[in-house]
Amino acid sequence: MSRENLVDNRRIARNTALLYVRMIVVTLLSLVTVRYTLALLGEDDFGIYNVVAGVVTFMSFVTATISSATQRFLAFELGRDGGRGYNDMFNMLLALFGIVAVVICLLLEAFSYPIVYHWLNLPAERLDAAFTVYHLAVLSFFSVIVSMPFLSSILANERMGVYAYIAIFDTVAKLAILALLLADCGDRLIVYAVAMTVVSVLTNLIYVVYNQRCVAATRIYWHWSRDVVRRLSAYVGWSFFGAVSGILCMQGLTILINLFFGVVANTAKAIADKVMLMVQSFVMNFYMAVSPQITKSYAAADHAAALRLAYTSTRLGYYLMLLLIAPFIVLADLILTLWLGDGCSADTVLFTQLSLLFVLVNVFETPVTFLIRATGDIRRYQVCVGCVTLMVVPVSALLYWLGCAAFTSFVVLNAVYLIAQIVRIVVLRRFFQTGIADYFRQCVRKPMAITLMVAAVSGSLLLLGVHELAVAVAVECLLMVALWTYGLADNERELVRGYITKRIKR
Repeated sequence: MSRENLVDNRRIARNTALLYVRMIVVTLLSLVTVRYTLALLGEDDFGIYNVVAGVVTFMSFVTATISSATQRFLAFELGRDGGRGYNDMFNMLLALFGIVAVVICLLLEAFSYPIVYHWLNLPAERLDAAFTVYHLAVLSFFSVIVSMPFLSSILANERMGVYAYIAIFDTVAKLAILALLLADCGDRLIVYAVAMTVVSVLTNLIYVVYNQRCVAATRIYWHWSRDVVRRLSAYVGWSFFGAVSGILCMQGLTILINLFFGVVANTAKAIADKVMLMVQSFVMNFYMAVSPQITKSYAAADHAAALRLAYTSTRLGYYLMLLLIAPFIVLADLILTLWLGDGCSADTVLFTQLSLLFVLVNVFETPVTFLIRATGDIRRYQVCVGCVTLMVVPVSALLYWLGCAAFTSFVVLNAVYLIAQIVRIVVLRRFFQTGIADYFRQCVRKPMAITLMVAAVSGSLLLLGVHELAVAVAVECLLMVALWTYGLADNERELVRGYITKRIKR
């Protein structure tokens, strides 16, 4: 392994660890914050805040798509020609986001009165307070959009530690807002909205200040390029198509289950979705650390390095998920019963297990998507994959109409996304020297062999009547041995061994 690759791998490992710390701390603090905020505000005011602020933050669906495009373009410029065009690209994006922020916020303000007073069906006695909350939410949203180029610059430069620390600060500050609510300083809903806006603006300002002081080549000046606008618009447009197809797929299944099986089955799906999103966040932190390296390698015309990094991260991402999901599937009934009590139905357990299988299937998607996004030519990719994934809804509807059980749609979801992954590899061949056979050999063969072995062992133990907890422990131990001896390559074991040794010495 070259010294440069070793440094890159260590940077990815360090950034992944920082992002995991961020996720764990933010998740735990958020659970506490939500619980006590609900108790202090009351159900009515808490609901009003979330409804009113949700109308504004719904636009974040659009800005999230733009944000991913921003990170790609900045990372690409860093990897191309020594980063000479990075400052121009940064200022171009800053000007574009400024225009987008002004336009969206003017539209939100223009419709503020009918939205709050006529369309949201809020309690009459709280309309004036809700109107104030709406304006504050618009201000917060404006700060989010304007700061996006600065945050994207931080991520493109792989300053994940700063991103993690600022996110933790944001969460701790929101927890501190509870002290204001306890002090009873007036209308708690308005006090809460003002404090949340101040925290949001302050957090985004920290991104701006840090980027300007600590990230090179981000001097602010006016720069405009029609070519960049054209390329960014095309990229965002096709990314938006892909995002919409994914949302239609998942929300379409929710509607179908509700139509054919009622709200009880839909509640089971909602719980399964929450577990799925929580588990997915673990691997997405890892992929978030890998993404800039893939884009920079492609921009530097080192396509082999980009492909190698994507394939390696696919296997490692799958292993991370398997370590977490395998025991969870075995203990799903026990864990969900402890969490939900009497609200845990058989459908909830089965839906959750099948959703976790979907997470494993979908692990293979993200690195390939990073590779395609690095090229900037995503039209064919988004159209082909989007059309395939949209088939989940009509196929599930047909099977439900024929009398199949509620869990059928989850089976269809897994099958369709496996087909979509094959389509992704076929499209990838247009840009990289690879194919389905090469992808199977490097990314699928070892993970599938380990998965089948674990499934056979756990299934056999459960059939023999061994307790689920003992099976879960056995599965985890078996996984660790199999991953170390068979799943990892020699250089990957060397990297892990060196990282652990270094930490022990410290």
